[in-house]
Amino acid sequence: MNTGTLLILGVLALISLAGIMIVLIRSGSRGDEVGERILTYATVPEFLQERKKAGANPRLFRIRRRINSMLSVLGTEDLNLQLMRADWKITSTEYILIRIGVMLVGFVFGWIIFGSILSGLALAILANLLPGIFLRRSASRRQIKFEEQLVDVLVLITGAVKTGFSLLQAMEVVEREMQPPAADEFRRVHVEVGLGIGLSQALDNLSARMQNQDLDLVVTAVKIHNQVGGNLSTMLEAVTETVRERDRLF
Repeated sequence: MNTGTLLILGVLALISLAGIMIVLIRSGSRGDEVGERILTYATVPEFLQERKKAGANPRLFRIRRRINSMLSVLGTEDLNLQLMRADWKITSTEYILIRIGVMLVGFVFGWIIFGSILSGLALAILANLLPGIFLRRSASRRQIKFEEQLVDVLVLITGAVKTGFSLLQAMEVVEREMQPPAADEFRRVHVEVGLGIGLSQALDNLSARMQNQDLDLVVTAVKIHNQVGGNLSTMLEAVTETVRERDRLF
């Protein structure tokens, strides 16, 4: 196979990958059934307005749904959790397809540039590692930022509960007053509860996404309070002070 043919194949592979990424980016949110339900039933006006302004094409959503349905075996719950942790608006199936596409492009260009299949394989392996590196970095940065916001979140929730708000209503205050990622994560808790998931389970999901020890302490305290009762604002104040002390120590 001559260099010209390889170049043509490389260009075609790159165009195909670009096409896949454009479809995923323009559709703007998850294409699985849970994502569709959230977009349909959740009352998140600002998010729906953003979709409307972006001019999202329903056809692209249908394409994503078909792709995810046909290739759902490729995805895993753990990978979906990592993508949510990083706030990447794709499913695990789509992520794997992008990773495969990047690997193929790396292989073709490595073969073209260095004229060796082994060089192509080496570049393909390197290209395959890059999405995972970017995903972990994105998730780590978001977790760190969430940790920095946690005390302010607890202060806000405690203050709202003291004024007579329920815990869920207090979380809505966090949605309005805080910046991402805290606002986004508590909005997701609110959405899950609106879809019929219990508050305790929604908080467990939040804890699993963010993997933060201080948050685990908060979630555990809330679950214990739900079981045994007591003064919610007093409990939140105690947890907030505990988190503050842990931050001072570490």
